[in-house]
Amino acid sequence: MKKLFIKLMMIVLAAVISLGSFTACGGGDGGKNTNKTVPEFNGGKQFRIFADCPPAPEEDILIAYKEAGFNMYNMTEDDVAFTDENGIITDEYAGAIELCEELGLDVIIRNYRSDVNYFINDDPNERCFDTVLGPIYYTLPIRNITTELTDMPAVKGFYMVDEPSYDYISEIAKIIDWYHSYGGNNYFHINLNASYGGVLFPGYTWEEYLDYYIETLLSKVNGPKNFGIDYYPLKTNSTGTVNYVEEEYLYNYFVVAQKTKEMNLEIETEANKVQTSFCIQAYKEPNVRWLTSSRDISFQTNMAAAFGAKTFEYYLYRGLQEDDGMVGRASHKINPLYYYVQTANKEMAGVADAILSFDWVGAKVYAGEQVVNEYNARAFEQVKDLQLEKFEWIESIKCRLDTVVSEFEDKDGNNAYMILNYAEPSSGMTDYVNVKLGGATKAVVYIKGEREVVNLSDGILNLKIGAGDAAFVYPVAE
Repeated sequence: MKKLFIKLMMIVLAAVISLGSFTACGGGDGGKNTNKTVPEFNGGKQFRIFADCPPAPEEDILIAYKEAGFNMYNMTEDDVAFTDENGIITDEYAGAIELCEELGLDVIIRNYRSDVNYFINDDPNERCFDTVLGPIYYTLPIRNITTELTDMPAVKGFYMVDEPSYDYISEIAKIIDWYHSYGGNNYFHINLNASYGGVLFPGYTWEEYLDYYIETLLSKVNGPKNFGIDYYPLKTNSTGTVNYVEEEYLYNYFVVAQKTKEMNLEIETEANKVQTSFCIQAYKEPNVRWLTSSRDISFQTNMAAAFGAKTFEYYLYRGLQEDDGMVGRASHKINPLYYYVQTANKEMAGVADAILSFDWVGAKVYAGEQVVNEYNARAFEQVKDLQLEKFEWIESIKCRLDTVVSEFEDKDGNNAYMILNYAEPSSGMTDYVNVKLGGATKAVVYIKGEREVVNLSDGILNLKIGAGDAAFVYPVAE
């Protein structure tokens, strides 16, 4: 009887919410009439998706990798050596790149040591300290790699450094010279640390660390490049009884997206503009909670997309053990996490062409009326001064749960929105959102990669957004 009563109450609640008869959790703006027709979004755009700790570059293994929704392979020295003792690219390394090409995978070359002399080195006896893969000491063979890599059609990018410290930024900036000479105007990628990584920028704030990187290194890269961080947000308390989204996650995404936007205002050449990238938590260790469904992944990919990301960098694909990644370390046995990622990537592929037709403008957050989350409340407080003042189309929003809304704009001035259920994804809670789109008669809506054109009355759009999900909305005023 108790279960029946709860079920009936949930049905009644859903019905009430779907009618929009609840208190607004956010106020209105809006009223722009540029979006005149229903777009198709069939340009073939896709997110750049690759993984750290990649699988071994063997055909069957790479086919499984691609089937999980990855379209770029992170070429490391985990399984094959880069060069031989004479500094010549090994047949195994070149063969792995050629195999990726045959399978339809782009390749990003990983500077395996995050070393400024990784591609050109004239001192084989210098002992270097590796804080990324170590702490260990290593030496590099004599090398003079110039166009050998970019002569291979599959090579589409260079992963130059992972999490450089403040002090290392000025030194690694020298690698830009090699990139400009031999990088072939391919994608230039460096991953920075999040605000919780203070050990890499002692004596400075996180934003000072970012600004120094932009001024010293990124602003000098003439080519397509990223600006991004690795923030792993899904945590649990010390007793394992409460799952939560870490409070600074939202603040980090606001800051990265806004700095990307500001940088691009100064860059005239479209191909050279900065592309936001974010890492996706997909691993198991004590300081993060284990992921239990595709909702845990889609929450992160939707957040990344909602803040303008063009690239998803998963950490990690191949586990450090047999059960802590998408596949086992030695066996490449497929773990449940693989299927969670596959599902989330497939859903994102269905909306990629729409989202990637726009650039990020800004975002606002809305506290849920019916469910209060103390972690999210503190997160929202941190970004209160970073939000957009108003939206172009949205006049009001009412929502059951905590909700994040981002605005986008294309080159013709048309706007779109991403409306994300910000409830902790393992909660399984559904967000019911009532959106007033001033002047809109229709809306093109994508949820979980599925498209629907919805007729509107008085500009009202009612959305049901599941845990870990987001709606991409393009208003139309015919």
